[in-house]
Amino acid sequence: MQKLRIRKSKIRESKKKVNKISTITKYHKDNQLTTSNKRTRWSNRIQQASNDVVDPPFLPDDVISIIFEYLPFSSRFNCLVNRSWCRLMVPILWRSPFKWVSKRGLNDNKKYIFLIRTYLSCLDPVSKANLRQAGIKLPRNPKQPLFRYYQYLKEFNFRDIQTCIKIWYDNTQIIDADLKDYWLRYRNKDIRSLEISEIGSKVMYLMTEITRILFNSTCLKEFAFGGNPKFRLRFESFPEYRLAIENVTSLSLDPIFTEFYDNWEALLNPFTNIKKLYLPFYHLEKTRFRDDLNIIVRHLSSRTLMVLTWLGLSNYRLCLESLAVLSTCPNLETLVFWNCTKKINAQNQLSITQFLSVKSLFIFNSNHDLKPIFQMTEKTLKEIVLDNSSESSENTKVILDAMIQCSPNITKLALNINKIDILSDKFNKWMELSKLESLVLKSKDAKFKSFIQVFVTHFPESLTDLDLEISITPTLLIRILNNCNVYFKKLGLNDKFGITDDHLRILTKYAETYESLEEVRFDRWPVIYKNEEMRAKRGYESSELSKLSKAVLEKAGKFIKVVRRDSYDPFFNPMYPY
Repeated sequence: MQKLRIRKSKIRESKKKVNKISTITKYHKDNQLTTSNKRTRWSNRIQQASNDVVDPPFLPDDVISIIFEYLPFSSRFNCLVNRSWCRLMVPILWRSPFKWVSKRGLNDNKKYIFLIRTYLSCLDPVSKANLRQAGIKLPRNPKQPLFRYYQYLKEFNFRDIQTCIKIWYDNTQIIDADLKDYWLRYRNKDIRSLEISEIGSKVMYLMTEITRILFNSTCLKEFAFGGNPKFRLRFESFPEYRLAIENVTSLSLDPIFTEFYDNWEALLNPFTNIKKLYLPFYHLEKTRFRDDLNIIVRHLSSRTLMVLTWLGLSNYRLCLESLAVLSTCPNLETLVFWNCTKKINAQNQLSITQFLSVKSLFIFNSNHDLKPIFQMTEKTLKEIVLDNSSESSENTKVILDAMIQCSPNITKLALNINKIDILSDKFNKWMELSKLESLVLKSKDAKFKSFIQVFVTHFPESLTDLDLEISITPTLLIRILNNCNVYFKKLGLNDKFGITDDHLRILTKYAETYESLEEVRFDRWPVIYKNEEMRAKRGYESSELSKLSKAVLEKAGKFIKVVRRDSYDPFFNPMYPY
């Protein structure tokens, strides 16, 4: 019996173990099933959420590049955040690095040194070895450039390149203090002229290597010969020269720099696509090209003469004989004269046998009778910009008389004159019979306010755009609008003191009554010259932005399509970038 009892107890214990194991197994199976169900549910939710998510908008690289173009220069460096944006922004930053450094008022030499150091890092080992053999100390173990920066250059200005190289040399090479003073002033009469000539030869080595690598650019568009003639290079001797300038469309040629060239044909003939040509005749008494434009033009290729559309002359002696060569340019549309004078003993009474196809004529501070120019452009001239505020009234009157006699087809006229008296009755009659569509008037004469009230009665019916740069009170504005017999589509009130709500109310009422006014412009000078220092240099230091109330602006918007601050300077010299 006892054995039977022991046996039964063992059987019960074994059953308990079996039940416990089965229970644990069932628990794990259930738990595993629950976990798999949870995983399945979560995966289904994630899949559903991913299907509901909309992909972020994708902008092509071309669109991003266009956006980058509108960014101010100081903000462009903030876009170097990843490889994609860096690849798009670097070509924009390095297409004209010399111009940005030299024209932004940067007195820190580190900017110039950085440019040359970067280009030196792009040189091949052979060029670096040649520079070291010439005695030039280069940075040790320089960082390898991430891009071939020289390939992005679009504006080659040798004057700016000379400046950067000289500053780099002065700050990185060991030069005695006395010798450095002579070197900076370009004096070769000192006892140590031998050392100075050695410095010059080293700088020439640098300029040669830097120029050679820049000629490897694949996108050059602007080319400028200039700088110190003592450090001129034989550009035509570079193997890369012809290929580099193949697509250049803008050429600036300083005659004093190129006066010593004996092979003009090799220098200028490779330029075959020049559309803009700028000739600054500085050092007037020193250069032989001041009197004869033919010497330069005859060395240009025939294709360049065919495609040339823009020509700028500064400090040039005007005469009919030299300008007759421009008749070989059938597509010339724009002529710019700055500070041009009359050639001594010039015979301007010659008969006009050649006519130009010029449509736009810009005249700045010129004291010469331009009647031959107006006669040669009589058939095609449409736009004239005359800024002779710094010249005498007699010179300006002579130019206006020539315009009245020879330019019946003018549609755009911009005048900046110092005396209102030169606008005679003859000019008023010409105005009545003209085909003017746009007129800009600017003068600092105190009589201008009384003059304009009468002058508006001579406006032609074709005039639709009027821009006045005088201090206009609301009362004077009412008189001007009431006296004129035309209906304006565009009005510009660009006084340096701005406009008020009263001005805008008058213009709103005018637009509501005649239903013709579509655009109102104001605040030109505070917008263009945002920097107070720049406004002071231009004589607009007291200019401020107009303060207009929101209610008046909203009402004006109901009747006038565009009410904006102006950002266009009608008297901007097109030769200023050069």
